[in-house]
Amino acid sequence: MELRLEWAALDMRESANISALCRRFGISRTTGYKWIRRYKAEGKEGLSDRSRRPRSSPNKTSDRVEEAVCAAGRQHPGWGGRKIRKVLRRKANAGQFSFGEKKVPAASTCTRILHRHDLIREEDTEKSASYQRFEKEHSNQLWQMDFKGDFLLDDETRCYPLTVVDDYSRFAVVLEACPNQQHETVKNHLSKAFRRYGLPERIITDRGAPWGVGMERDNGGPFYTKLSAWL
Repeated sequence: MELRLEWAALDMRESANISALCRRFGISRTTGYKWIRRYKAEGKEGLSDRSRRPRSSPNKTSDRVEEAVCAAGRQHPGWGGRKIRKVLRRKANAGQFSFGEKKVPAASTCTRILHRHDLIREEDTEKSASYQRFEKEHSNQLWQMDFKGDFLLDDETRCYPLTVVDDYSRFAVVLEACPNQQHETVKNHLSKAFRRYGLPERIITDRGAPWGVGMERDNGGPFYTKLSAWL
């Protein structure tokens, strides 16, 4: 502030040369003229630092979407940002909200909203943070396979990113944009990976489509999917 006041005092002289002053103080002419305008309009206060926060945030989550996130958090205290995002997108796609699924924010944004409204319990945060990473001793001992969500393309079709990661090397042996989650699609991409990198000893997945193993045999449900039986 002292340097800016000194600069302003020198600039206000009739014989002042703004180009020379800018060189002397190590600032650009654009900055110099900005300080001139502020000093003439507001005096000393015009030379103080101002917030860099934008006047508007076009990507800011709307109030109605934020309220939907909070409502889901209150109704299901154990849910995190990823679960809430998935449920809200499904409901929005079904027309249960006044906004579309594209307006549902990312899982990280949903989590920040929950934190901001004190809707995430401390014990849940500690539980999710206390994990132990497992790692195999060599490549092809274990592959981890999952579909990393899905998203809508410009042509109104959906993209399902298929990922298969070698647990030891963390190398992505498969990274494919798939049009669906059907077992034939996954089978074709896995076959290519097997031919290129060899067979892993094991593959770990969750129980989601298409490799989910149904555990309801007593209720007449299938024990293996077609893909898991092929594997």
